[in-house]
This record gives sequence, C-alpha cells and structure tokens, in this order.
Amino acid sequence: MIENTVPNTRQALADIEVPGPYMPLSEPFKSGRSLPEKISWAQAPNGLKTYLVNRYGEGISARNIDVTPEVTAYYLLDYLSGRPGQIRRGGSNRKGGSYRTQEYDEVLIDRMSESIKDGSPVPILISSFSPKLRNESITGGNLMPDMANYLAFINLHSIIAGSRKIYKPGTEINVGYEGRLYRALGRYSDRTIESTLNILNQLNSTAAERIHNSPNDNPIKLIDAADLVKECLIDHSLPGEELPQMLTENKFVKRLRVDTRDVKTRYETAKEEVNRYIESHVEENVPELERRKKIQGEPESSWYDFLRDHDALLPVLSSTLKTINANQGNSGVVYNHLAEQLDFLGQLESWMLFYRGTMSTDMISILVVKITAV
Repeated sequence: MIENTVPNTRQALADIEVPGPYMPLSEPFKSGRSLPEKISWAQAPNGLKTYLVNRYGEGISARNIDVTPEVTAYYLLDYLSGRPGQIRRGGSNRKGGSYRTQEYDEVLIDRMSESIKDGSPVPILISSFSPKLRNESITGGNLMPDMANYLAFINLHSIIAGSRKIYKPGTEINVGYEGRLYRALGRYSDRTIESTLNILNQLNSTAAERIHNSPNDNPIKLIDAADLVKECLIDHSLPGEELPQMLTENKFVKRLRVDTRDVKTRYETAKEEVNRYIESHVEENVPELERRKKIQGEPESSWYDFLRDHDALLPVLSSTLKTINANQGNSGVVYNHLAEQLDFLGQLESWMLFYRGTMSTDMISILVVKITAV
C-alpha cells in the first residue's frame, strides 16, 4: 500500500502542484468552444484540407466540411501530436520539428475514426514502468516506484483530460507494465514485480482522481507487457503473414538462441576485421592514442579493446565509417564490407554501453556468462 511505503504519502502527493488538464492549442477549442456541425473550408487547418482532398478529391473544397468522425479524428491527432515535451517527445529530425507525414496521418485517422464512430474512447497503447534499475548511482538501490512515476501518471491523465475537450469520450491509455518482461534482465523477484505493480496502480488511481475529480473515472489501465509480447510474437502472425507452423514458446526460445549465436559470431568476426583496420591506421584515426603508444608502448589488449577501455571506441568507429562512406566511390568491395561491419559494431557497442551504464557490475558479469554459454 502507498500508506505503508512512505509516511504521509497521500498528503505529500496532494500537496504537489500539477499543471492540470492540457488544453488543445487549436481553434475552436483554444477559445473554449466545441466543434460545430460544419466547418468552412477557409477555416479548416491545412493538414485537414490535405487529408480530405486525398480522400475525397478536389471537389470537397467547394463546400463546407461536415464534422465527420474522420474530421474529429484529425483534430484529436493534431492535439496528441502537439505540445513538444508534454504530450509528444520534443525534437525531431524532420523539417519543422514534426515526425508526421501524409501517410502517417491517414493511417492513424482511419484507425481512430473507428472508435469515434462507435462513440467509444480512442485506445492508445504504450509500454512503460518496471522496477527500478539496480545501479545505485541511478536509483540509490531503491527498486520501488517514486515521485517520477506519479508525475508520469499525472501527465498521462492530463493528456486524456485535454482529449475530452475535442471528443467527449476522449482517449484511454493501456500501459504495458514491463516488470515481468524484464525479470531476467533486472533479476527481479516475483515479490518485487508484484509490489511495484501494486504501488503503480495506487499512484495511477491517485493521479486519476486528482485530474478527473472522480474516484471512479480512471481511463488508464496497467496490463502485462510480457503477455502482449508473447501474443504478438508467438500466438499471432502479422496481418498478411502466414507462419509455416504454430510458433510455440519453446520454438521461439530456440530460434532466439540461434539468433544470439549468429549475432555473437558476427560480432567476433567484425571486431577482428575492424581491429586490423584500426591497427593499420592508428595515426590517422586516433592520433592522440598514437602519441600515447609512443610513450607507453603497444597496448596489452587489442586496439579495439584499448579504445573501448578508454571510452574512445564509439567516436573512432563513427569517424572511420564517415571516412569510408565519403570515399565510397573510390572504395572496392572490401571497404563496402568494412563499412557494414563498422555500422553493425557501432549499433551493438552503443547498446552495450547503455546497459553498462544502467546496470550494476554483477548484472553485467552474469549476462556475459549467459551469452558466452549459449
């Protein structure tokens, strides 16, 4: 229970200042009004015009627009795609800071329209929340949920409250709880997984009552992400895909072991090839380490491992890949292959660096032993 976890926790949560429901930034909602039955073409957002013309042809621009489920879905999508840093993650590589495309809009509007036609909340699925990482420098060794989890629920409920300003049933969010999914990675006990889930459910209920002003209005549900993954990867094929035979869990695990061996073999091969290239190009690729070599002599380990031990591997892999790609026209098959190996190692080493930074030392050693034994 929350009350048994931290003294006066409920009062502490009640004392926190929260932003409250997010308001849509577009008209007519910005002025506190609802969608009318019709919208003039001149007042319609450009994105909505593009969607309607693509769907119904140029003739639709000659009249007012009926507020159909598709139109409502557009405004809802526009709201859910806004407020960088609050609703969607801030920043983007796309021009204008938006990840949206015409194809993206059309697919999601069609899906959201189905719920709107039925007058039901638009479902959203996210995956989040698990016991904390064991790295004491990050969590202080405390695996249980904290204030950040509560504020995350506050933010999600604020998003839902804002969606109800556009479409009365609003949205509902199903959160895939990752505790059991990451059981092996975090070495979590059943008790830790269940205790975390119980506290998260109570934080969710407290946040819901705070935002929606009702103890019975909670549009966020926590479900088991492990069951979702099992259902997607094992129990069902993708639309249009027919599996040659029923993929049982045992068969999936066996296939995963084969894939793990393949990745390990490619990693060792790529590491050896890239190490040879680095050793033959030390002066041009890592001049500061070449100077160190003259003073200290050859490294006891390979240059590849030496660079990793000195936190210089990823920059060297990146700069080497850029050099090879820049000279792609003058490079033969060997250099094309080397570029692929550099890209592969860069991705794999990035993930390994991430896990080394978020897990404790003993967890890393256990994982290495397990992978080596596969």
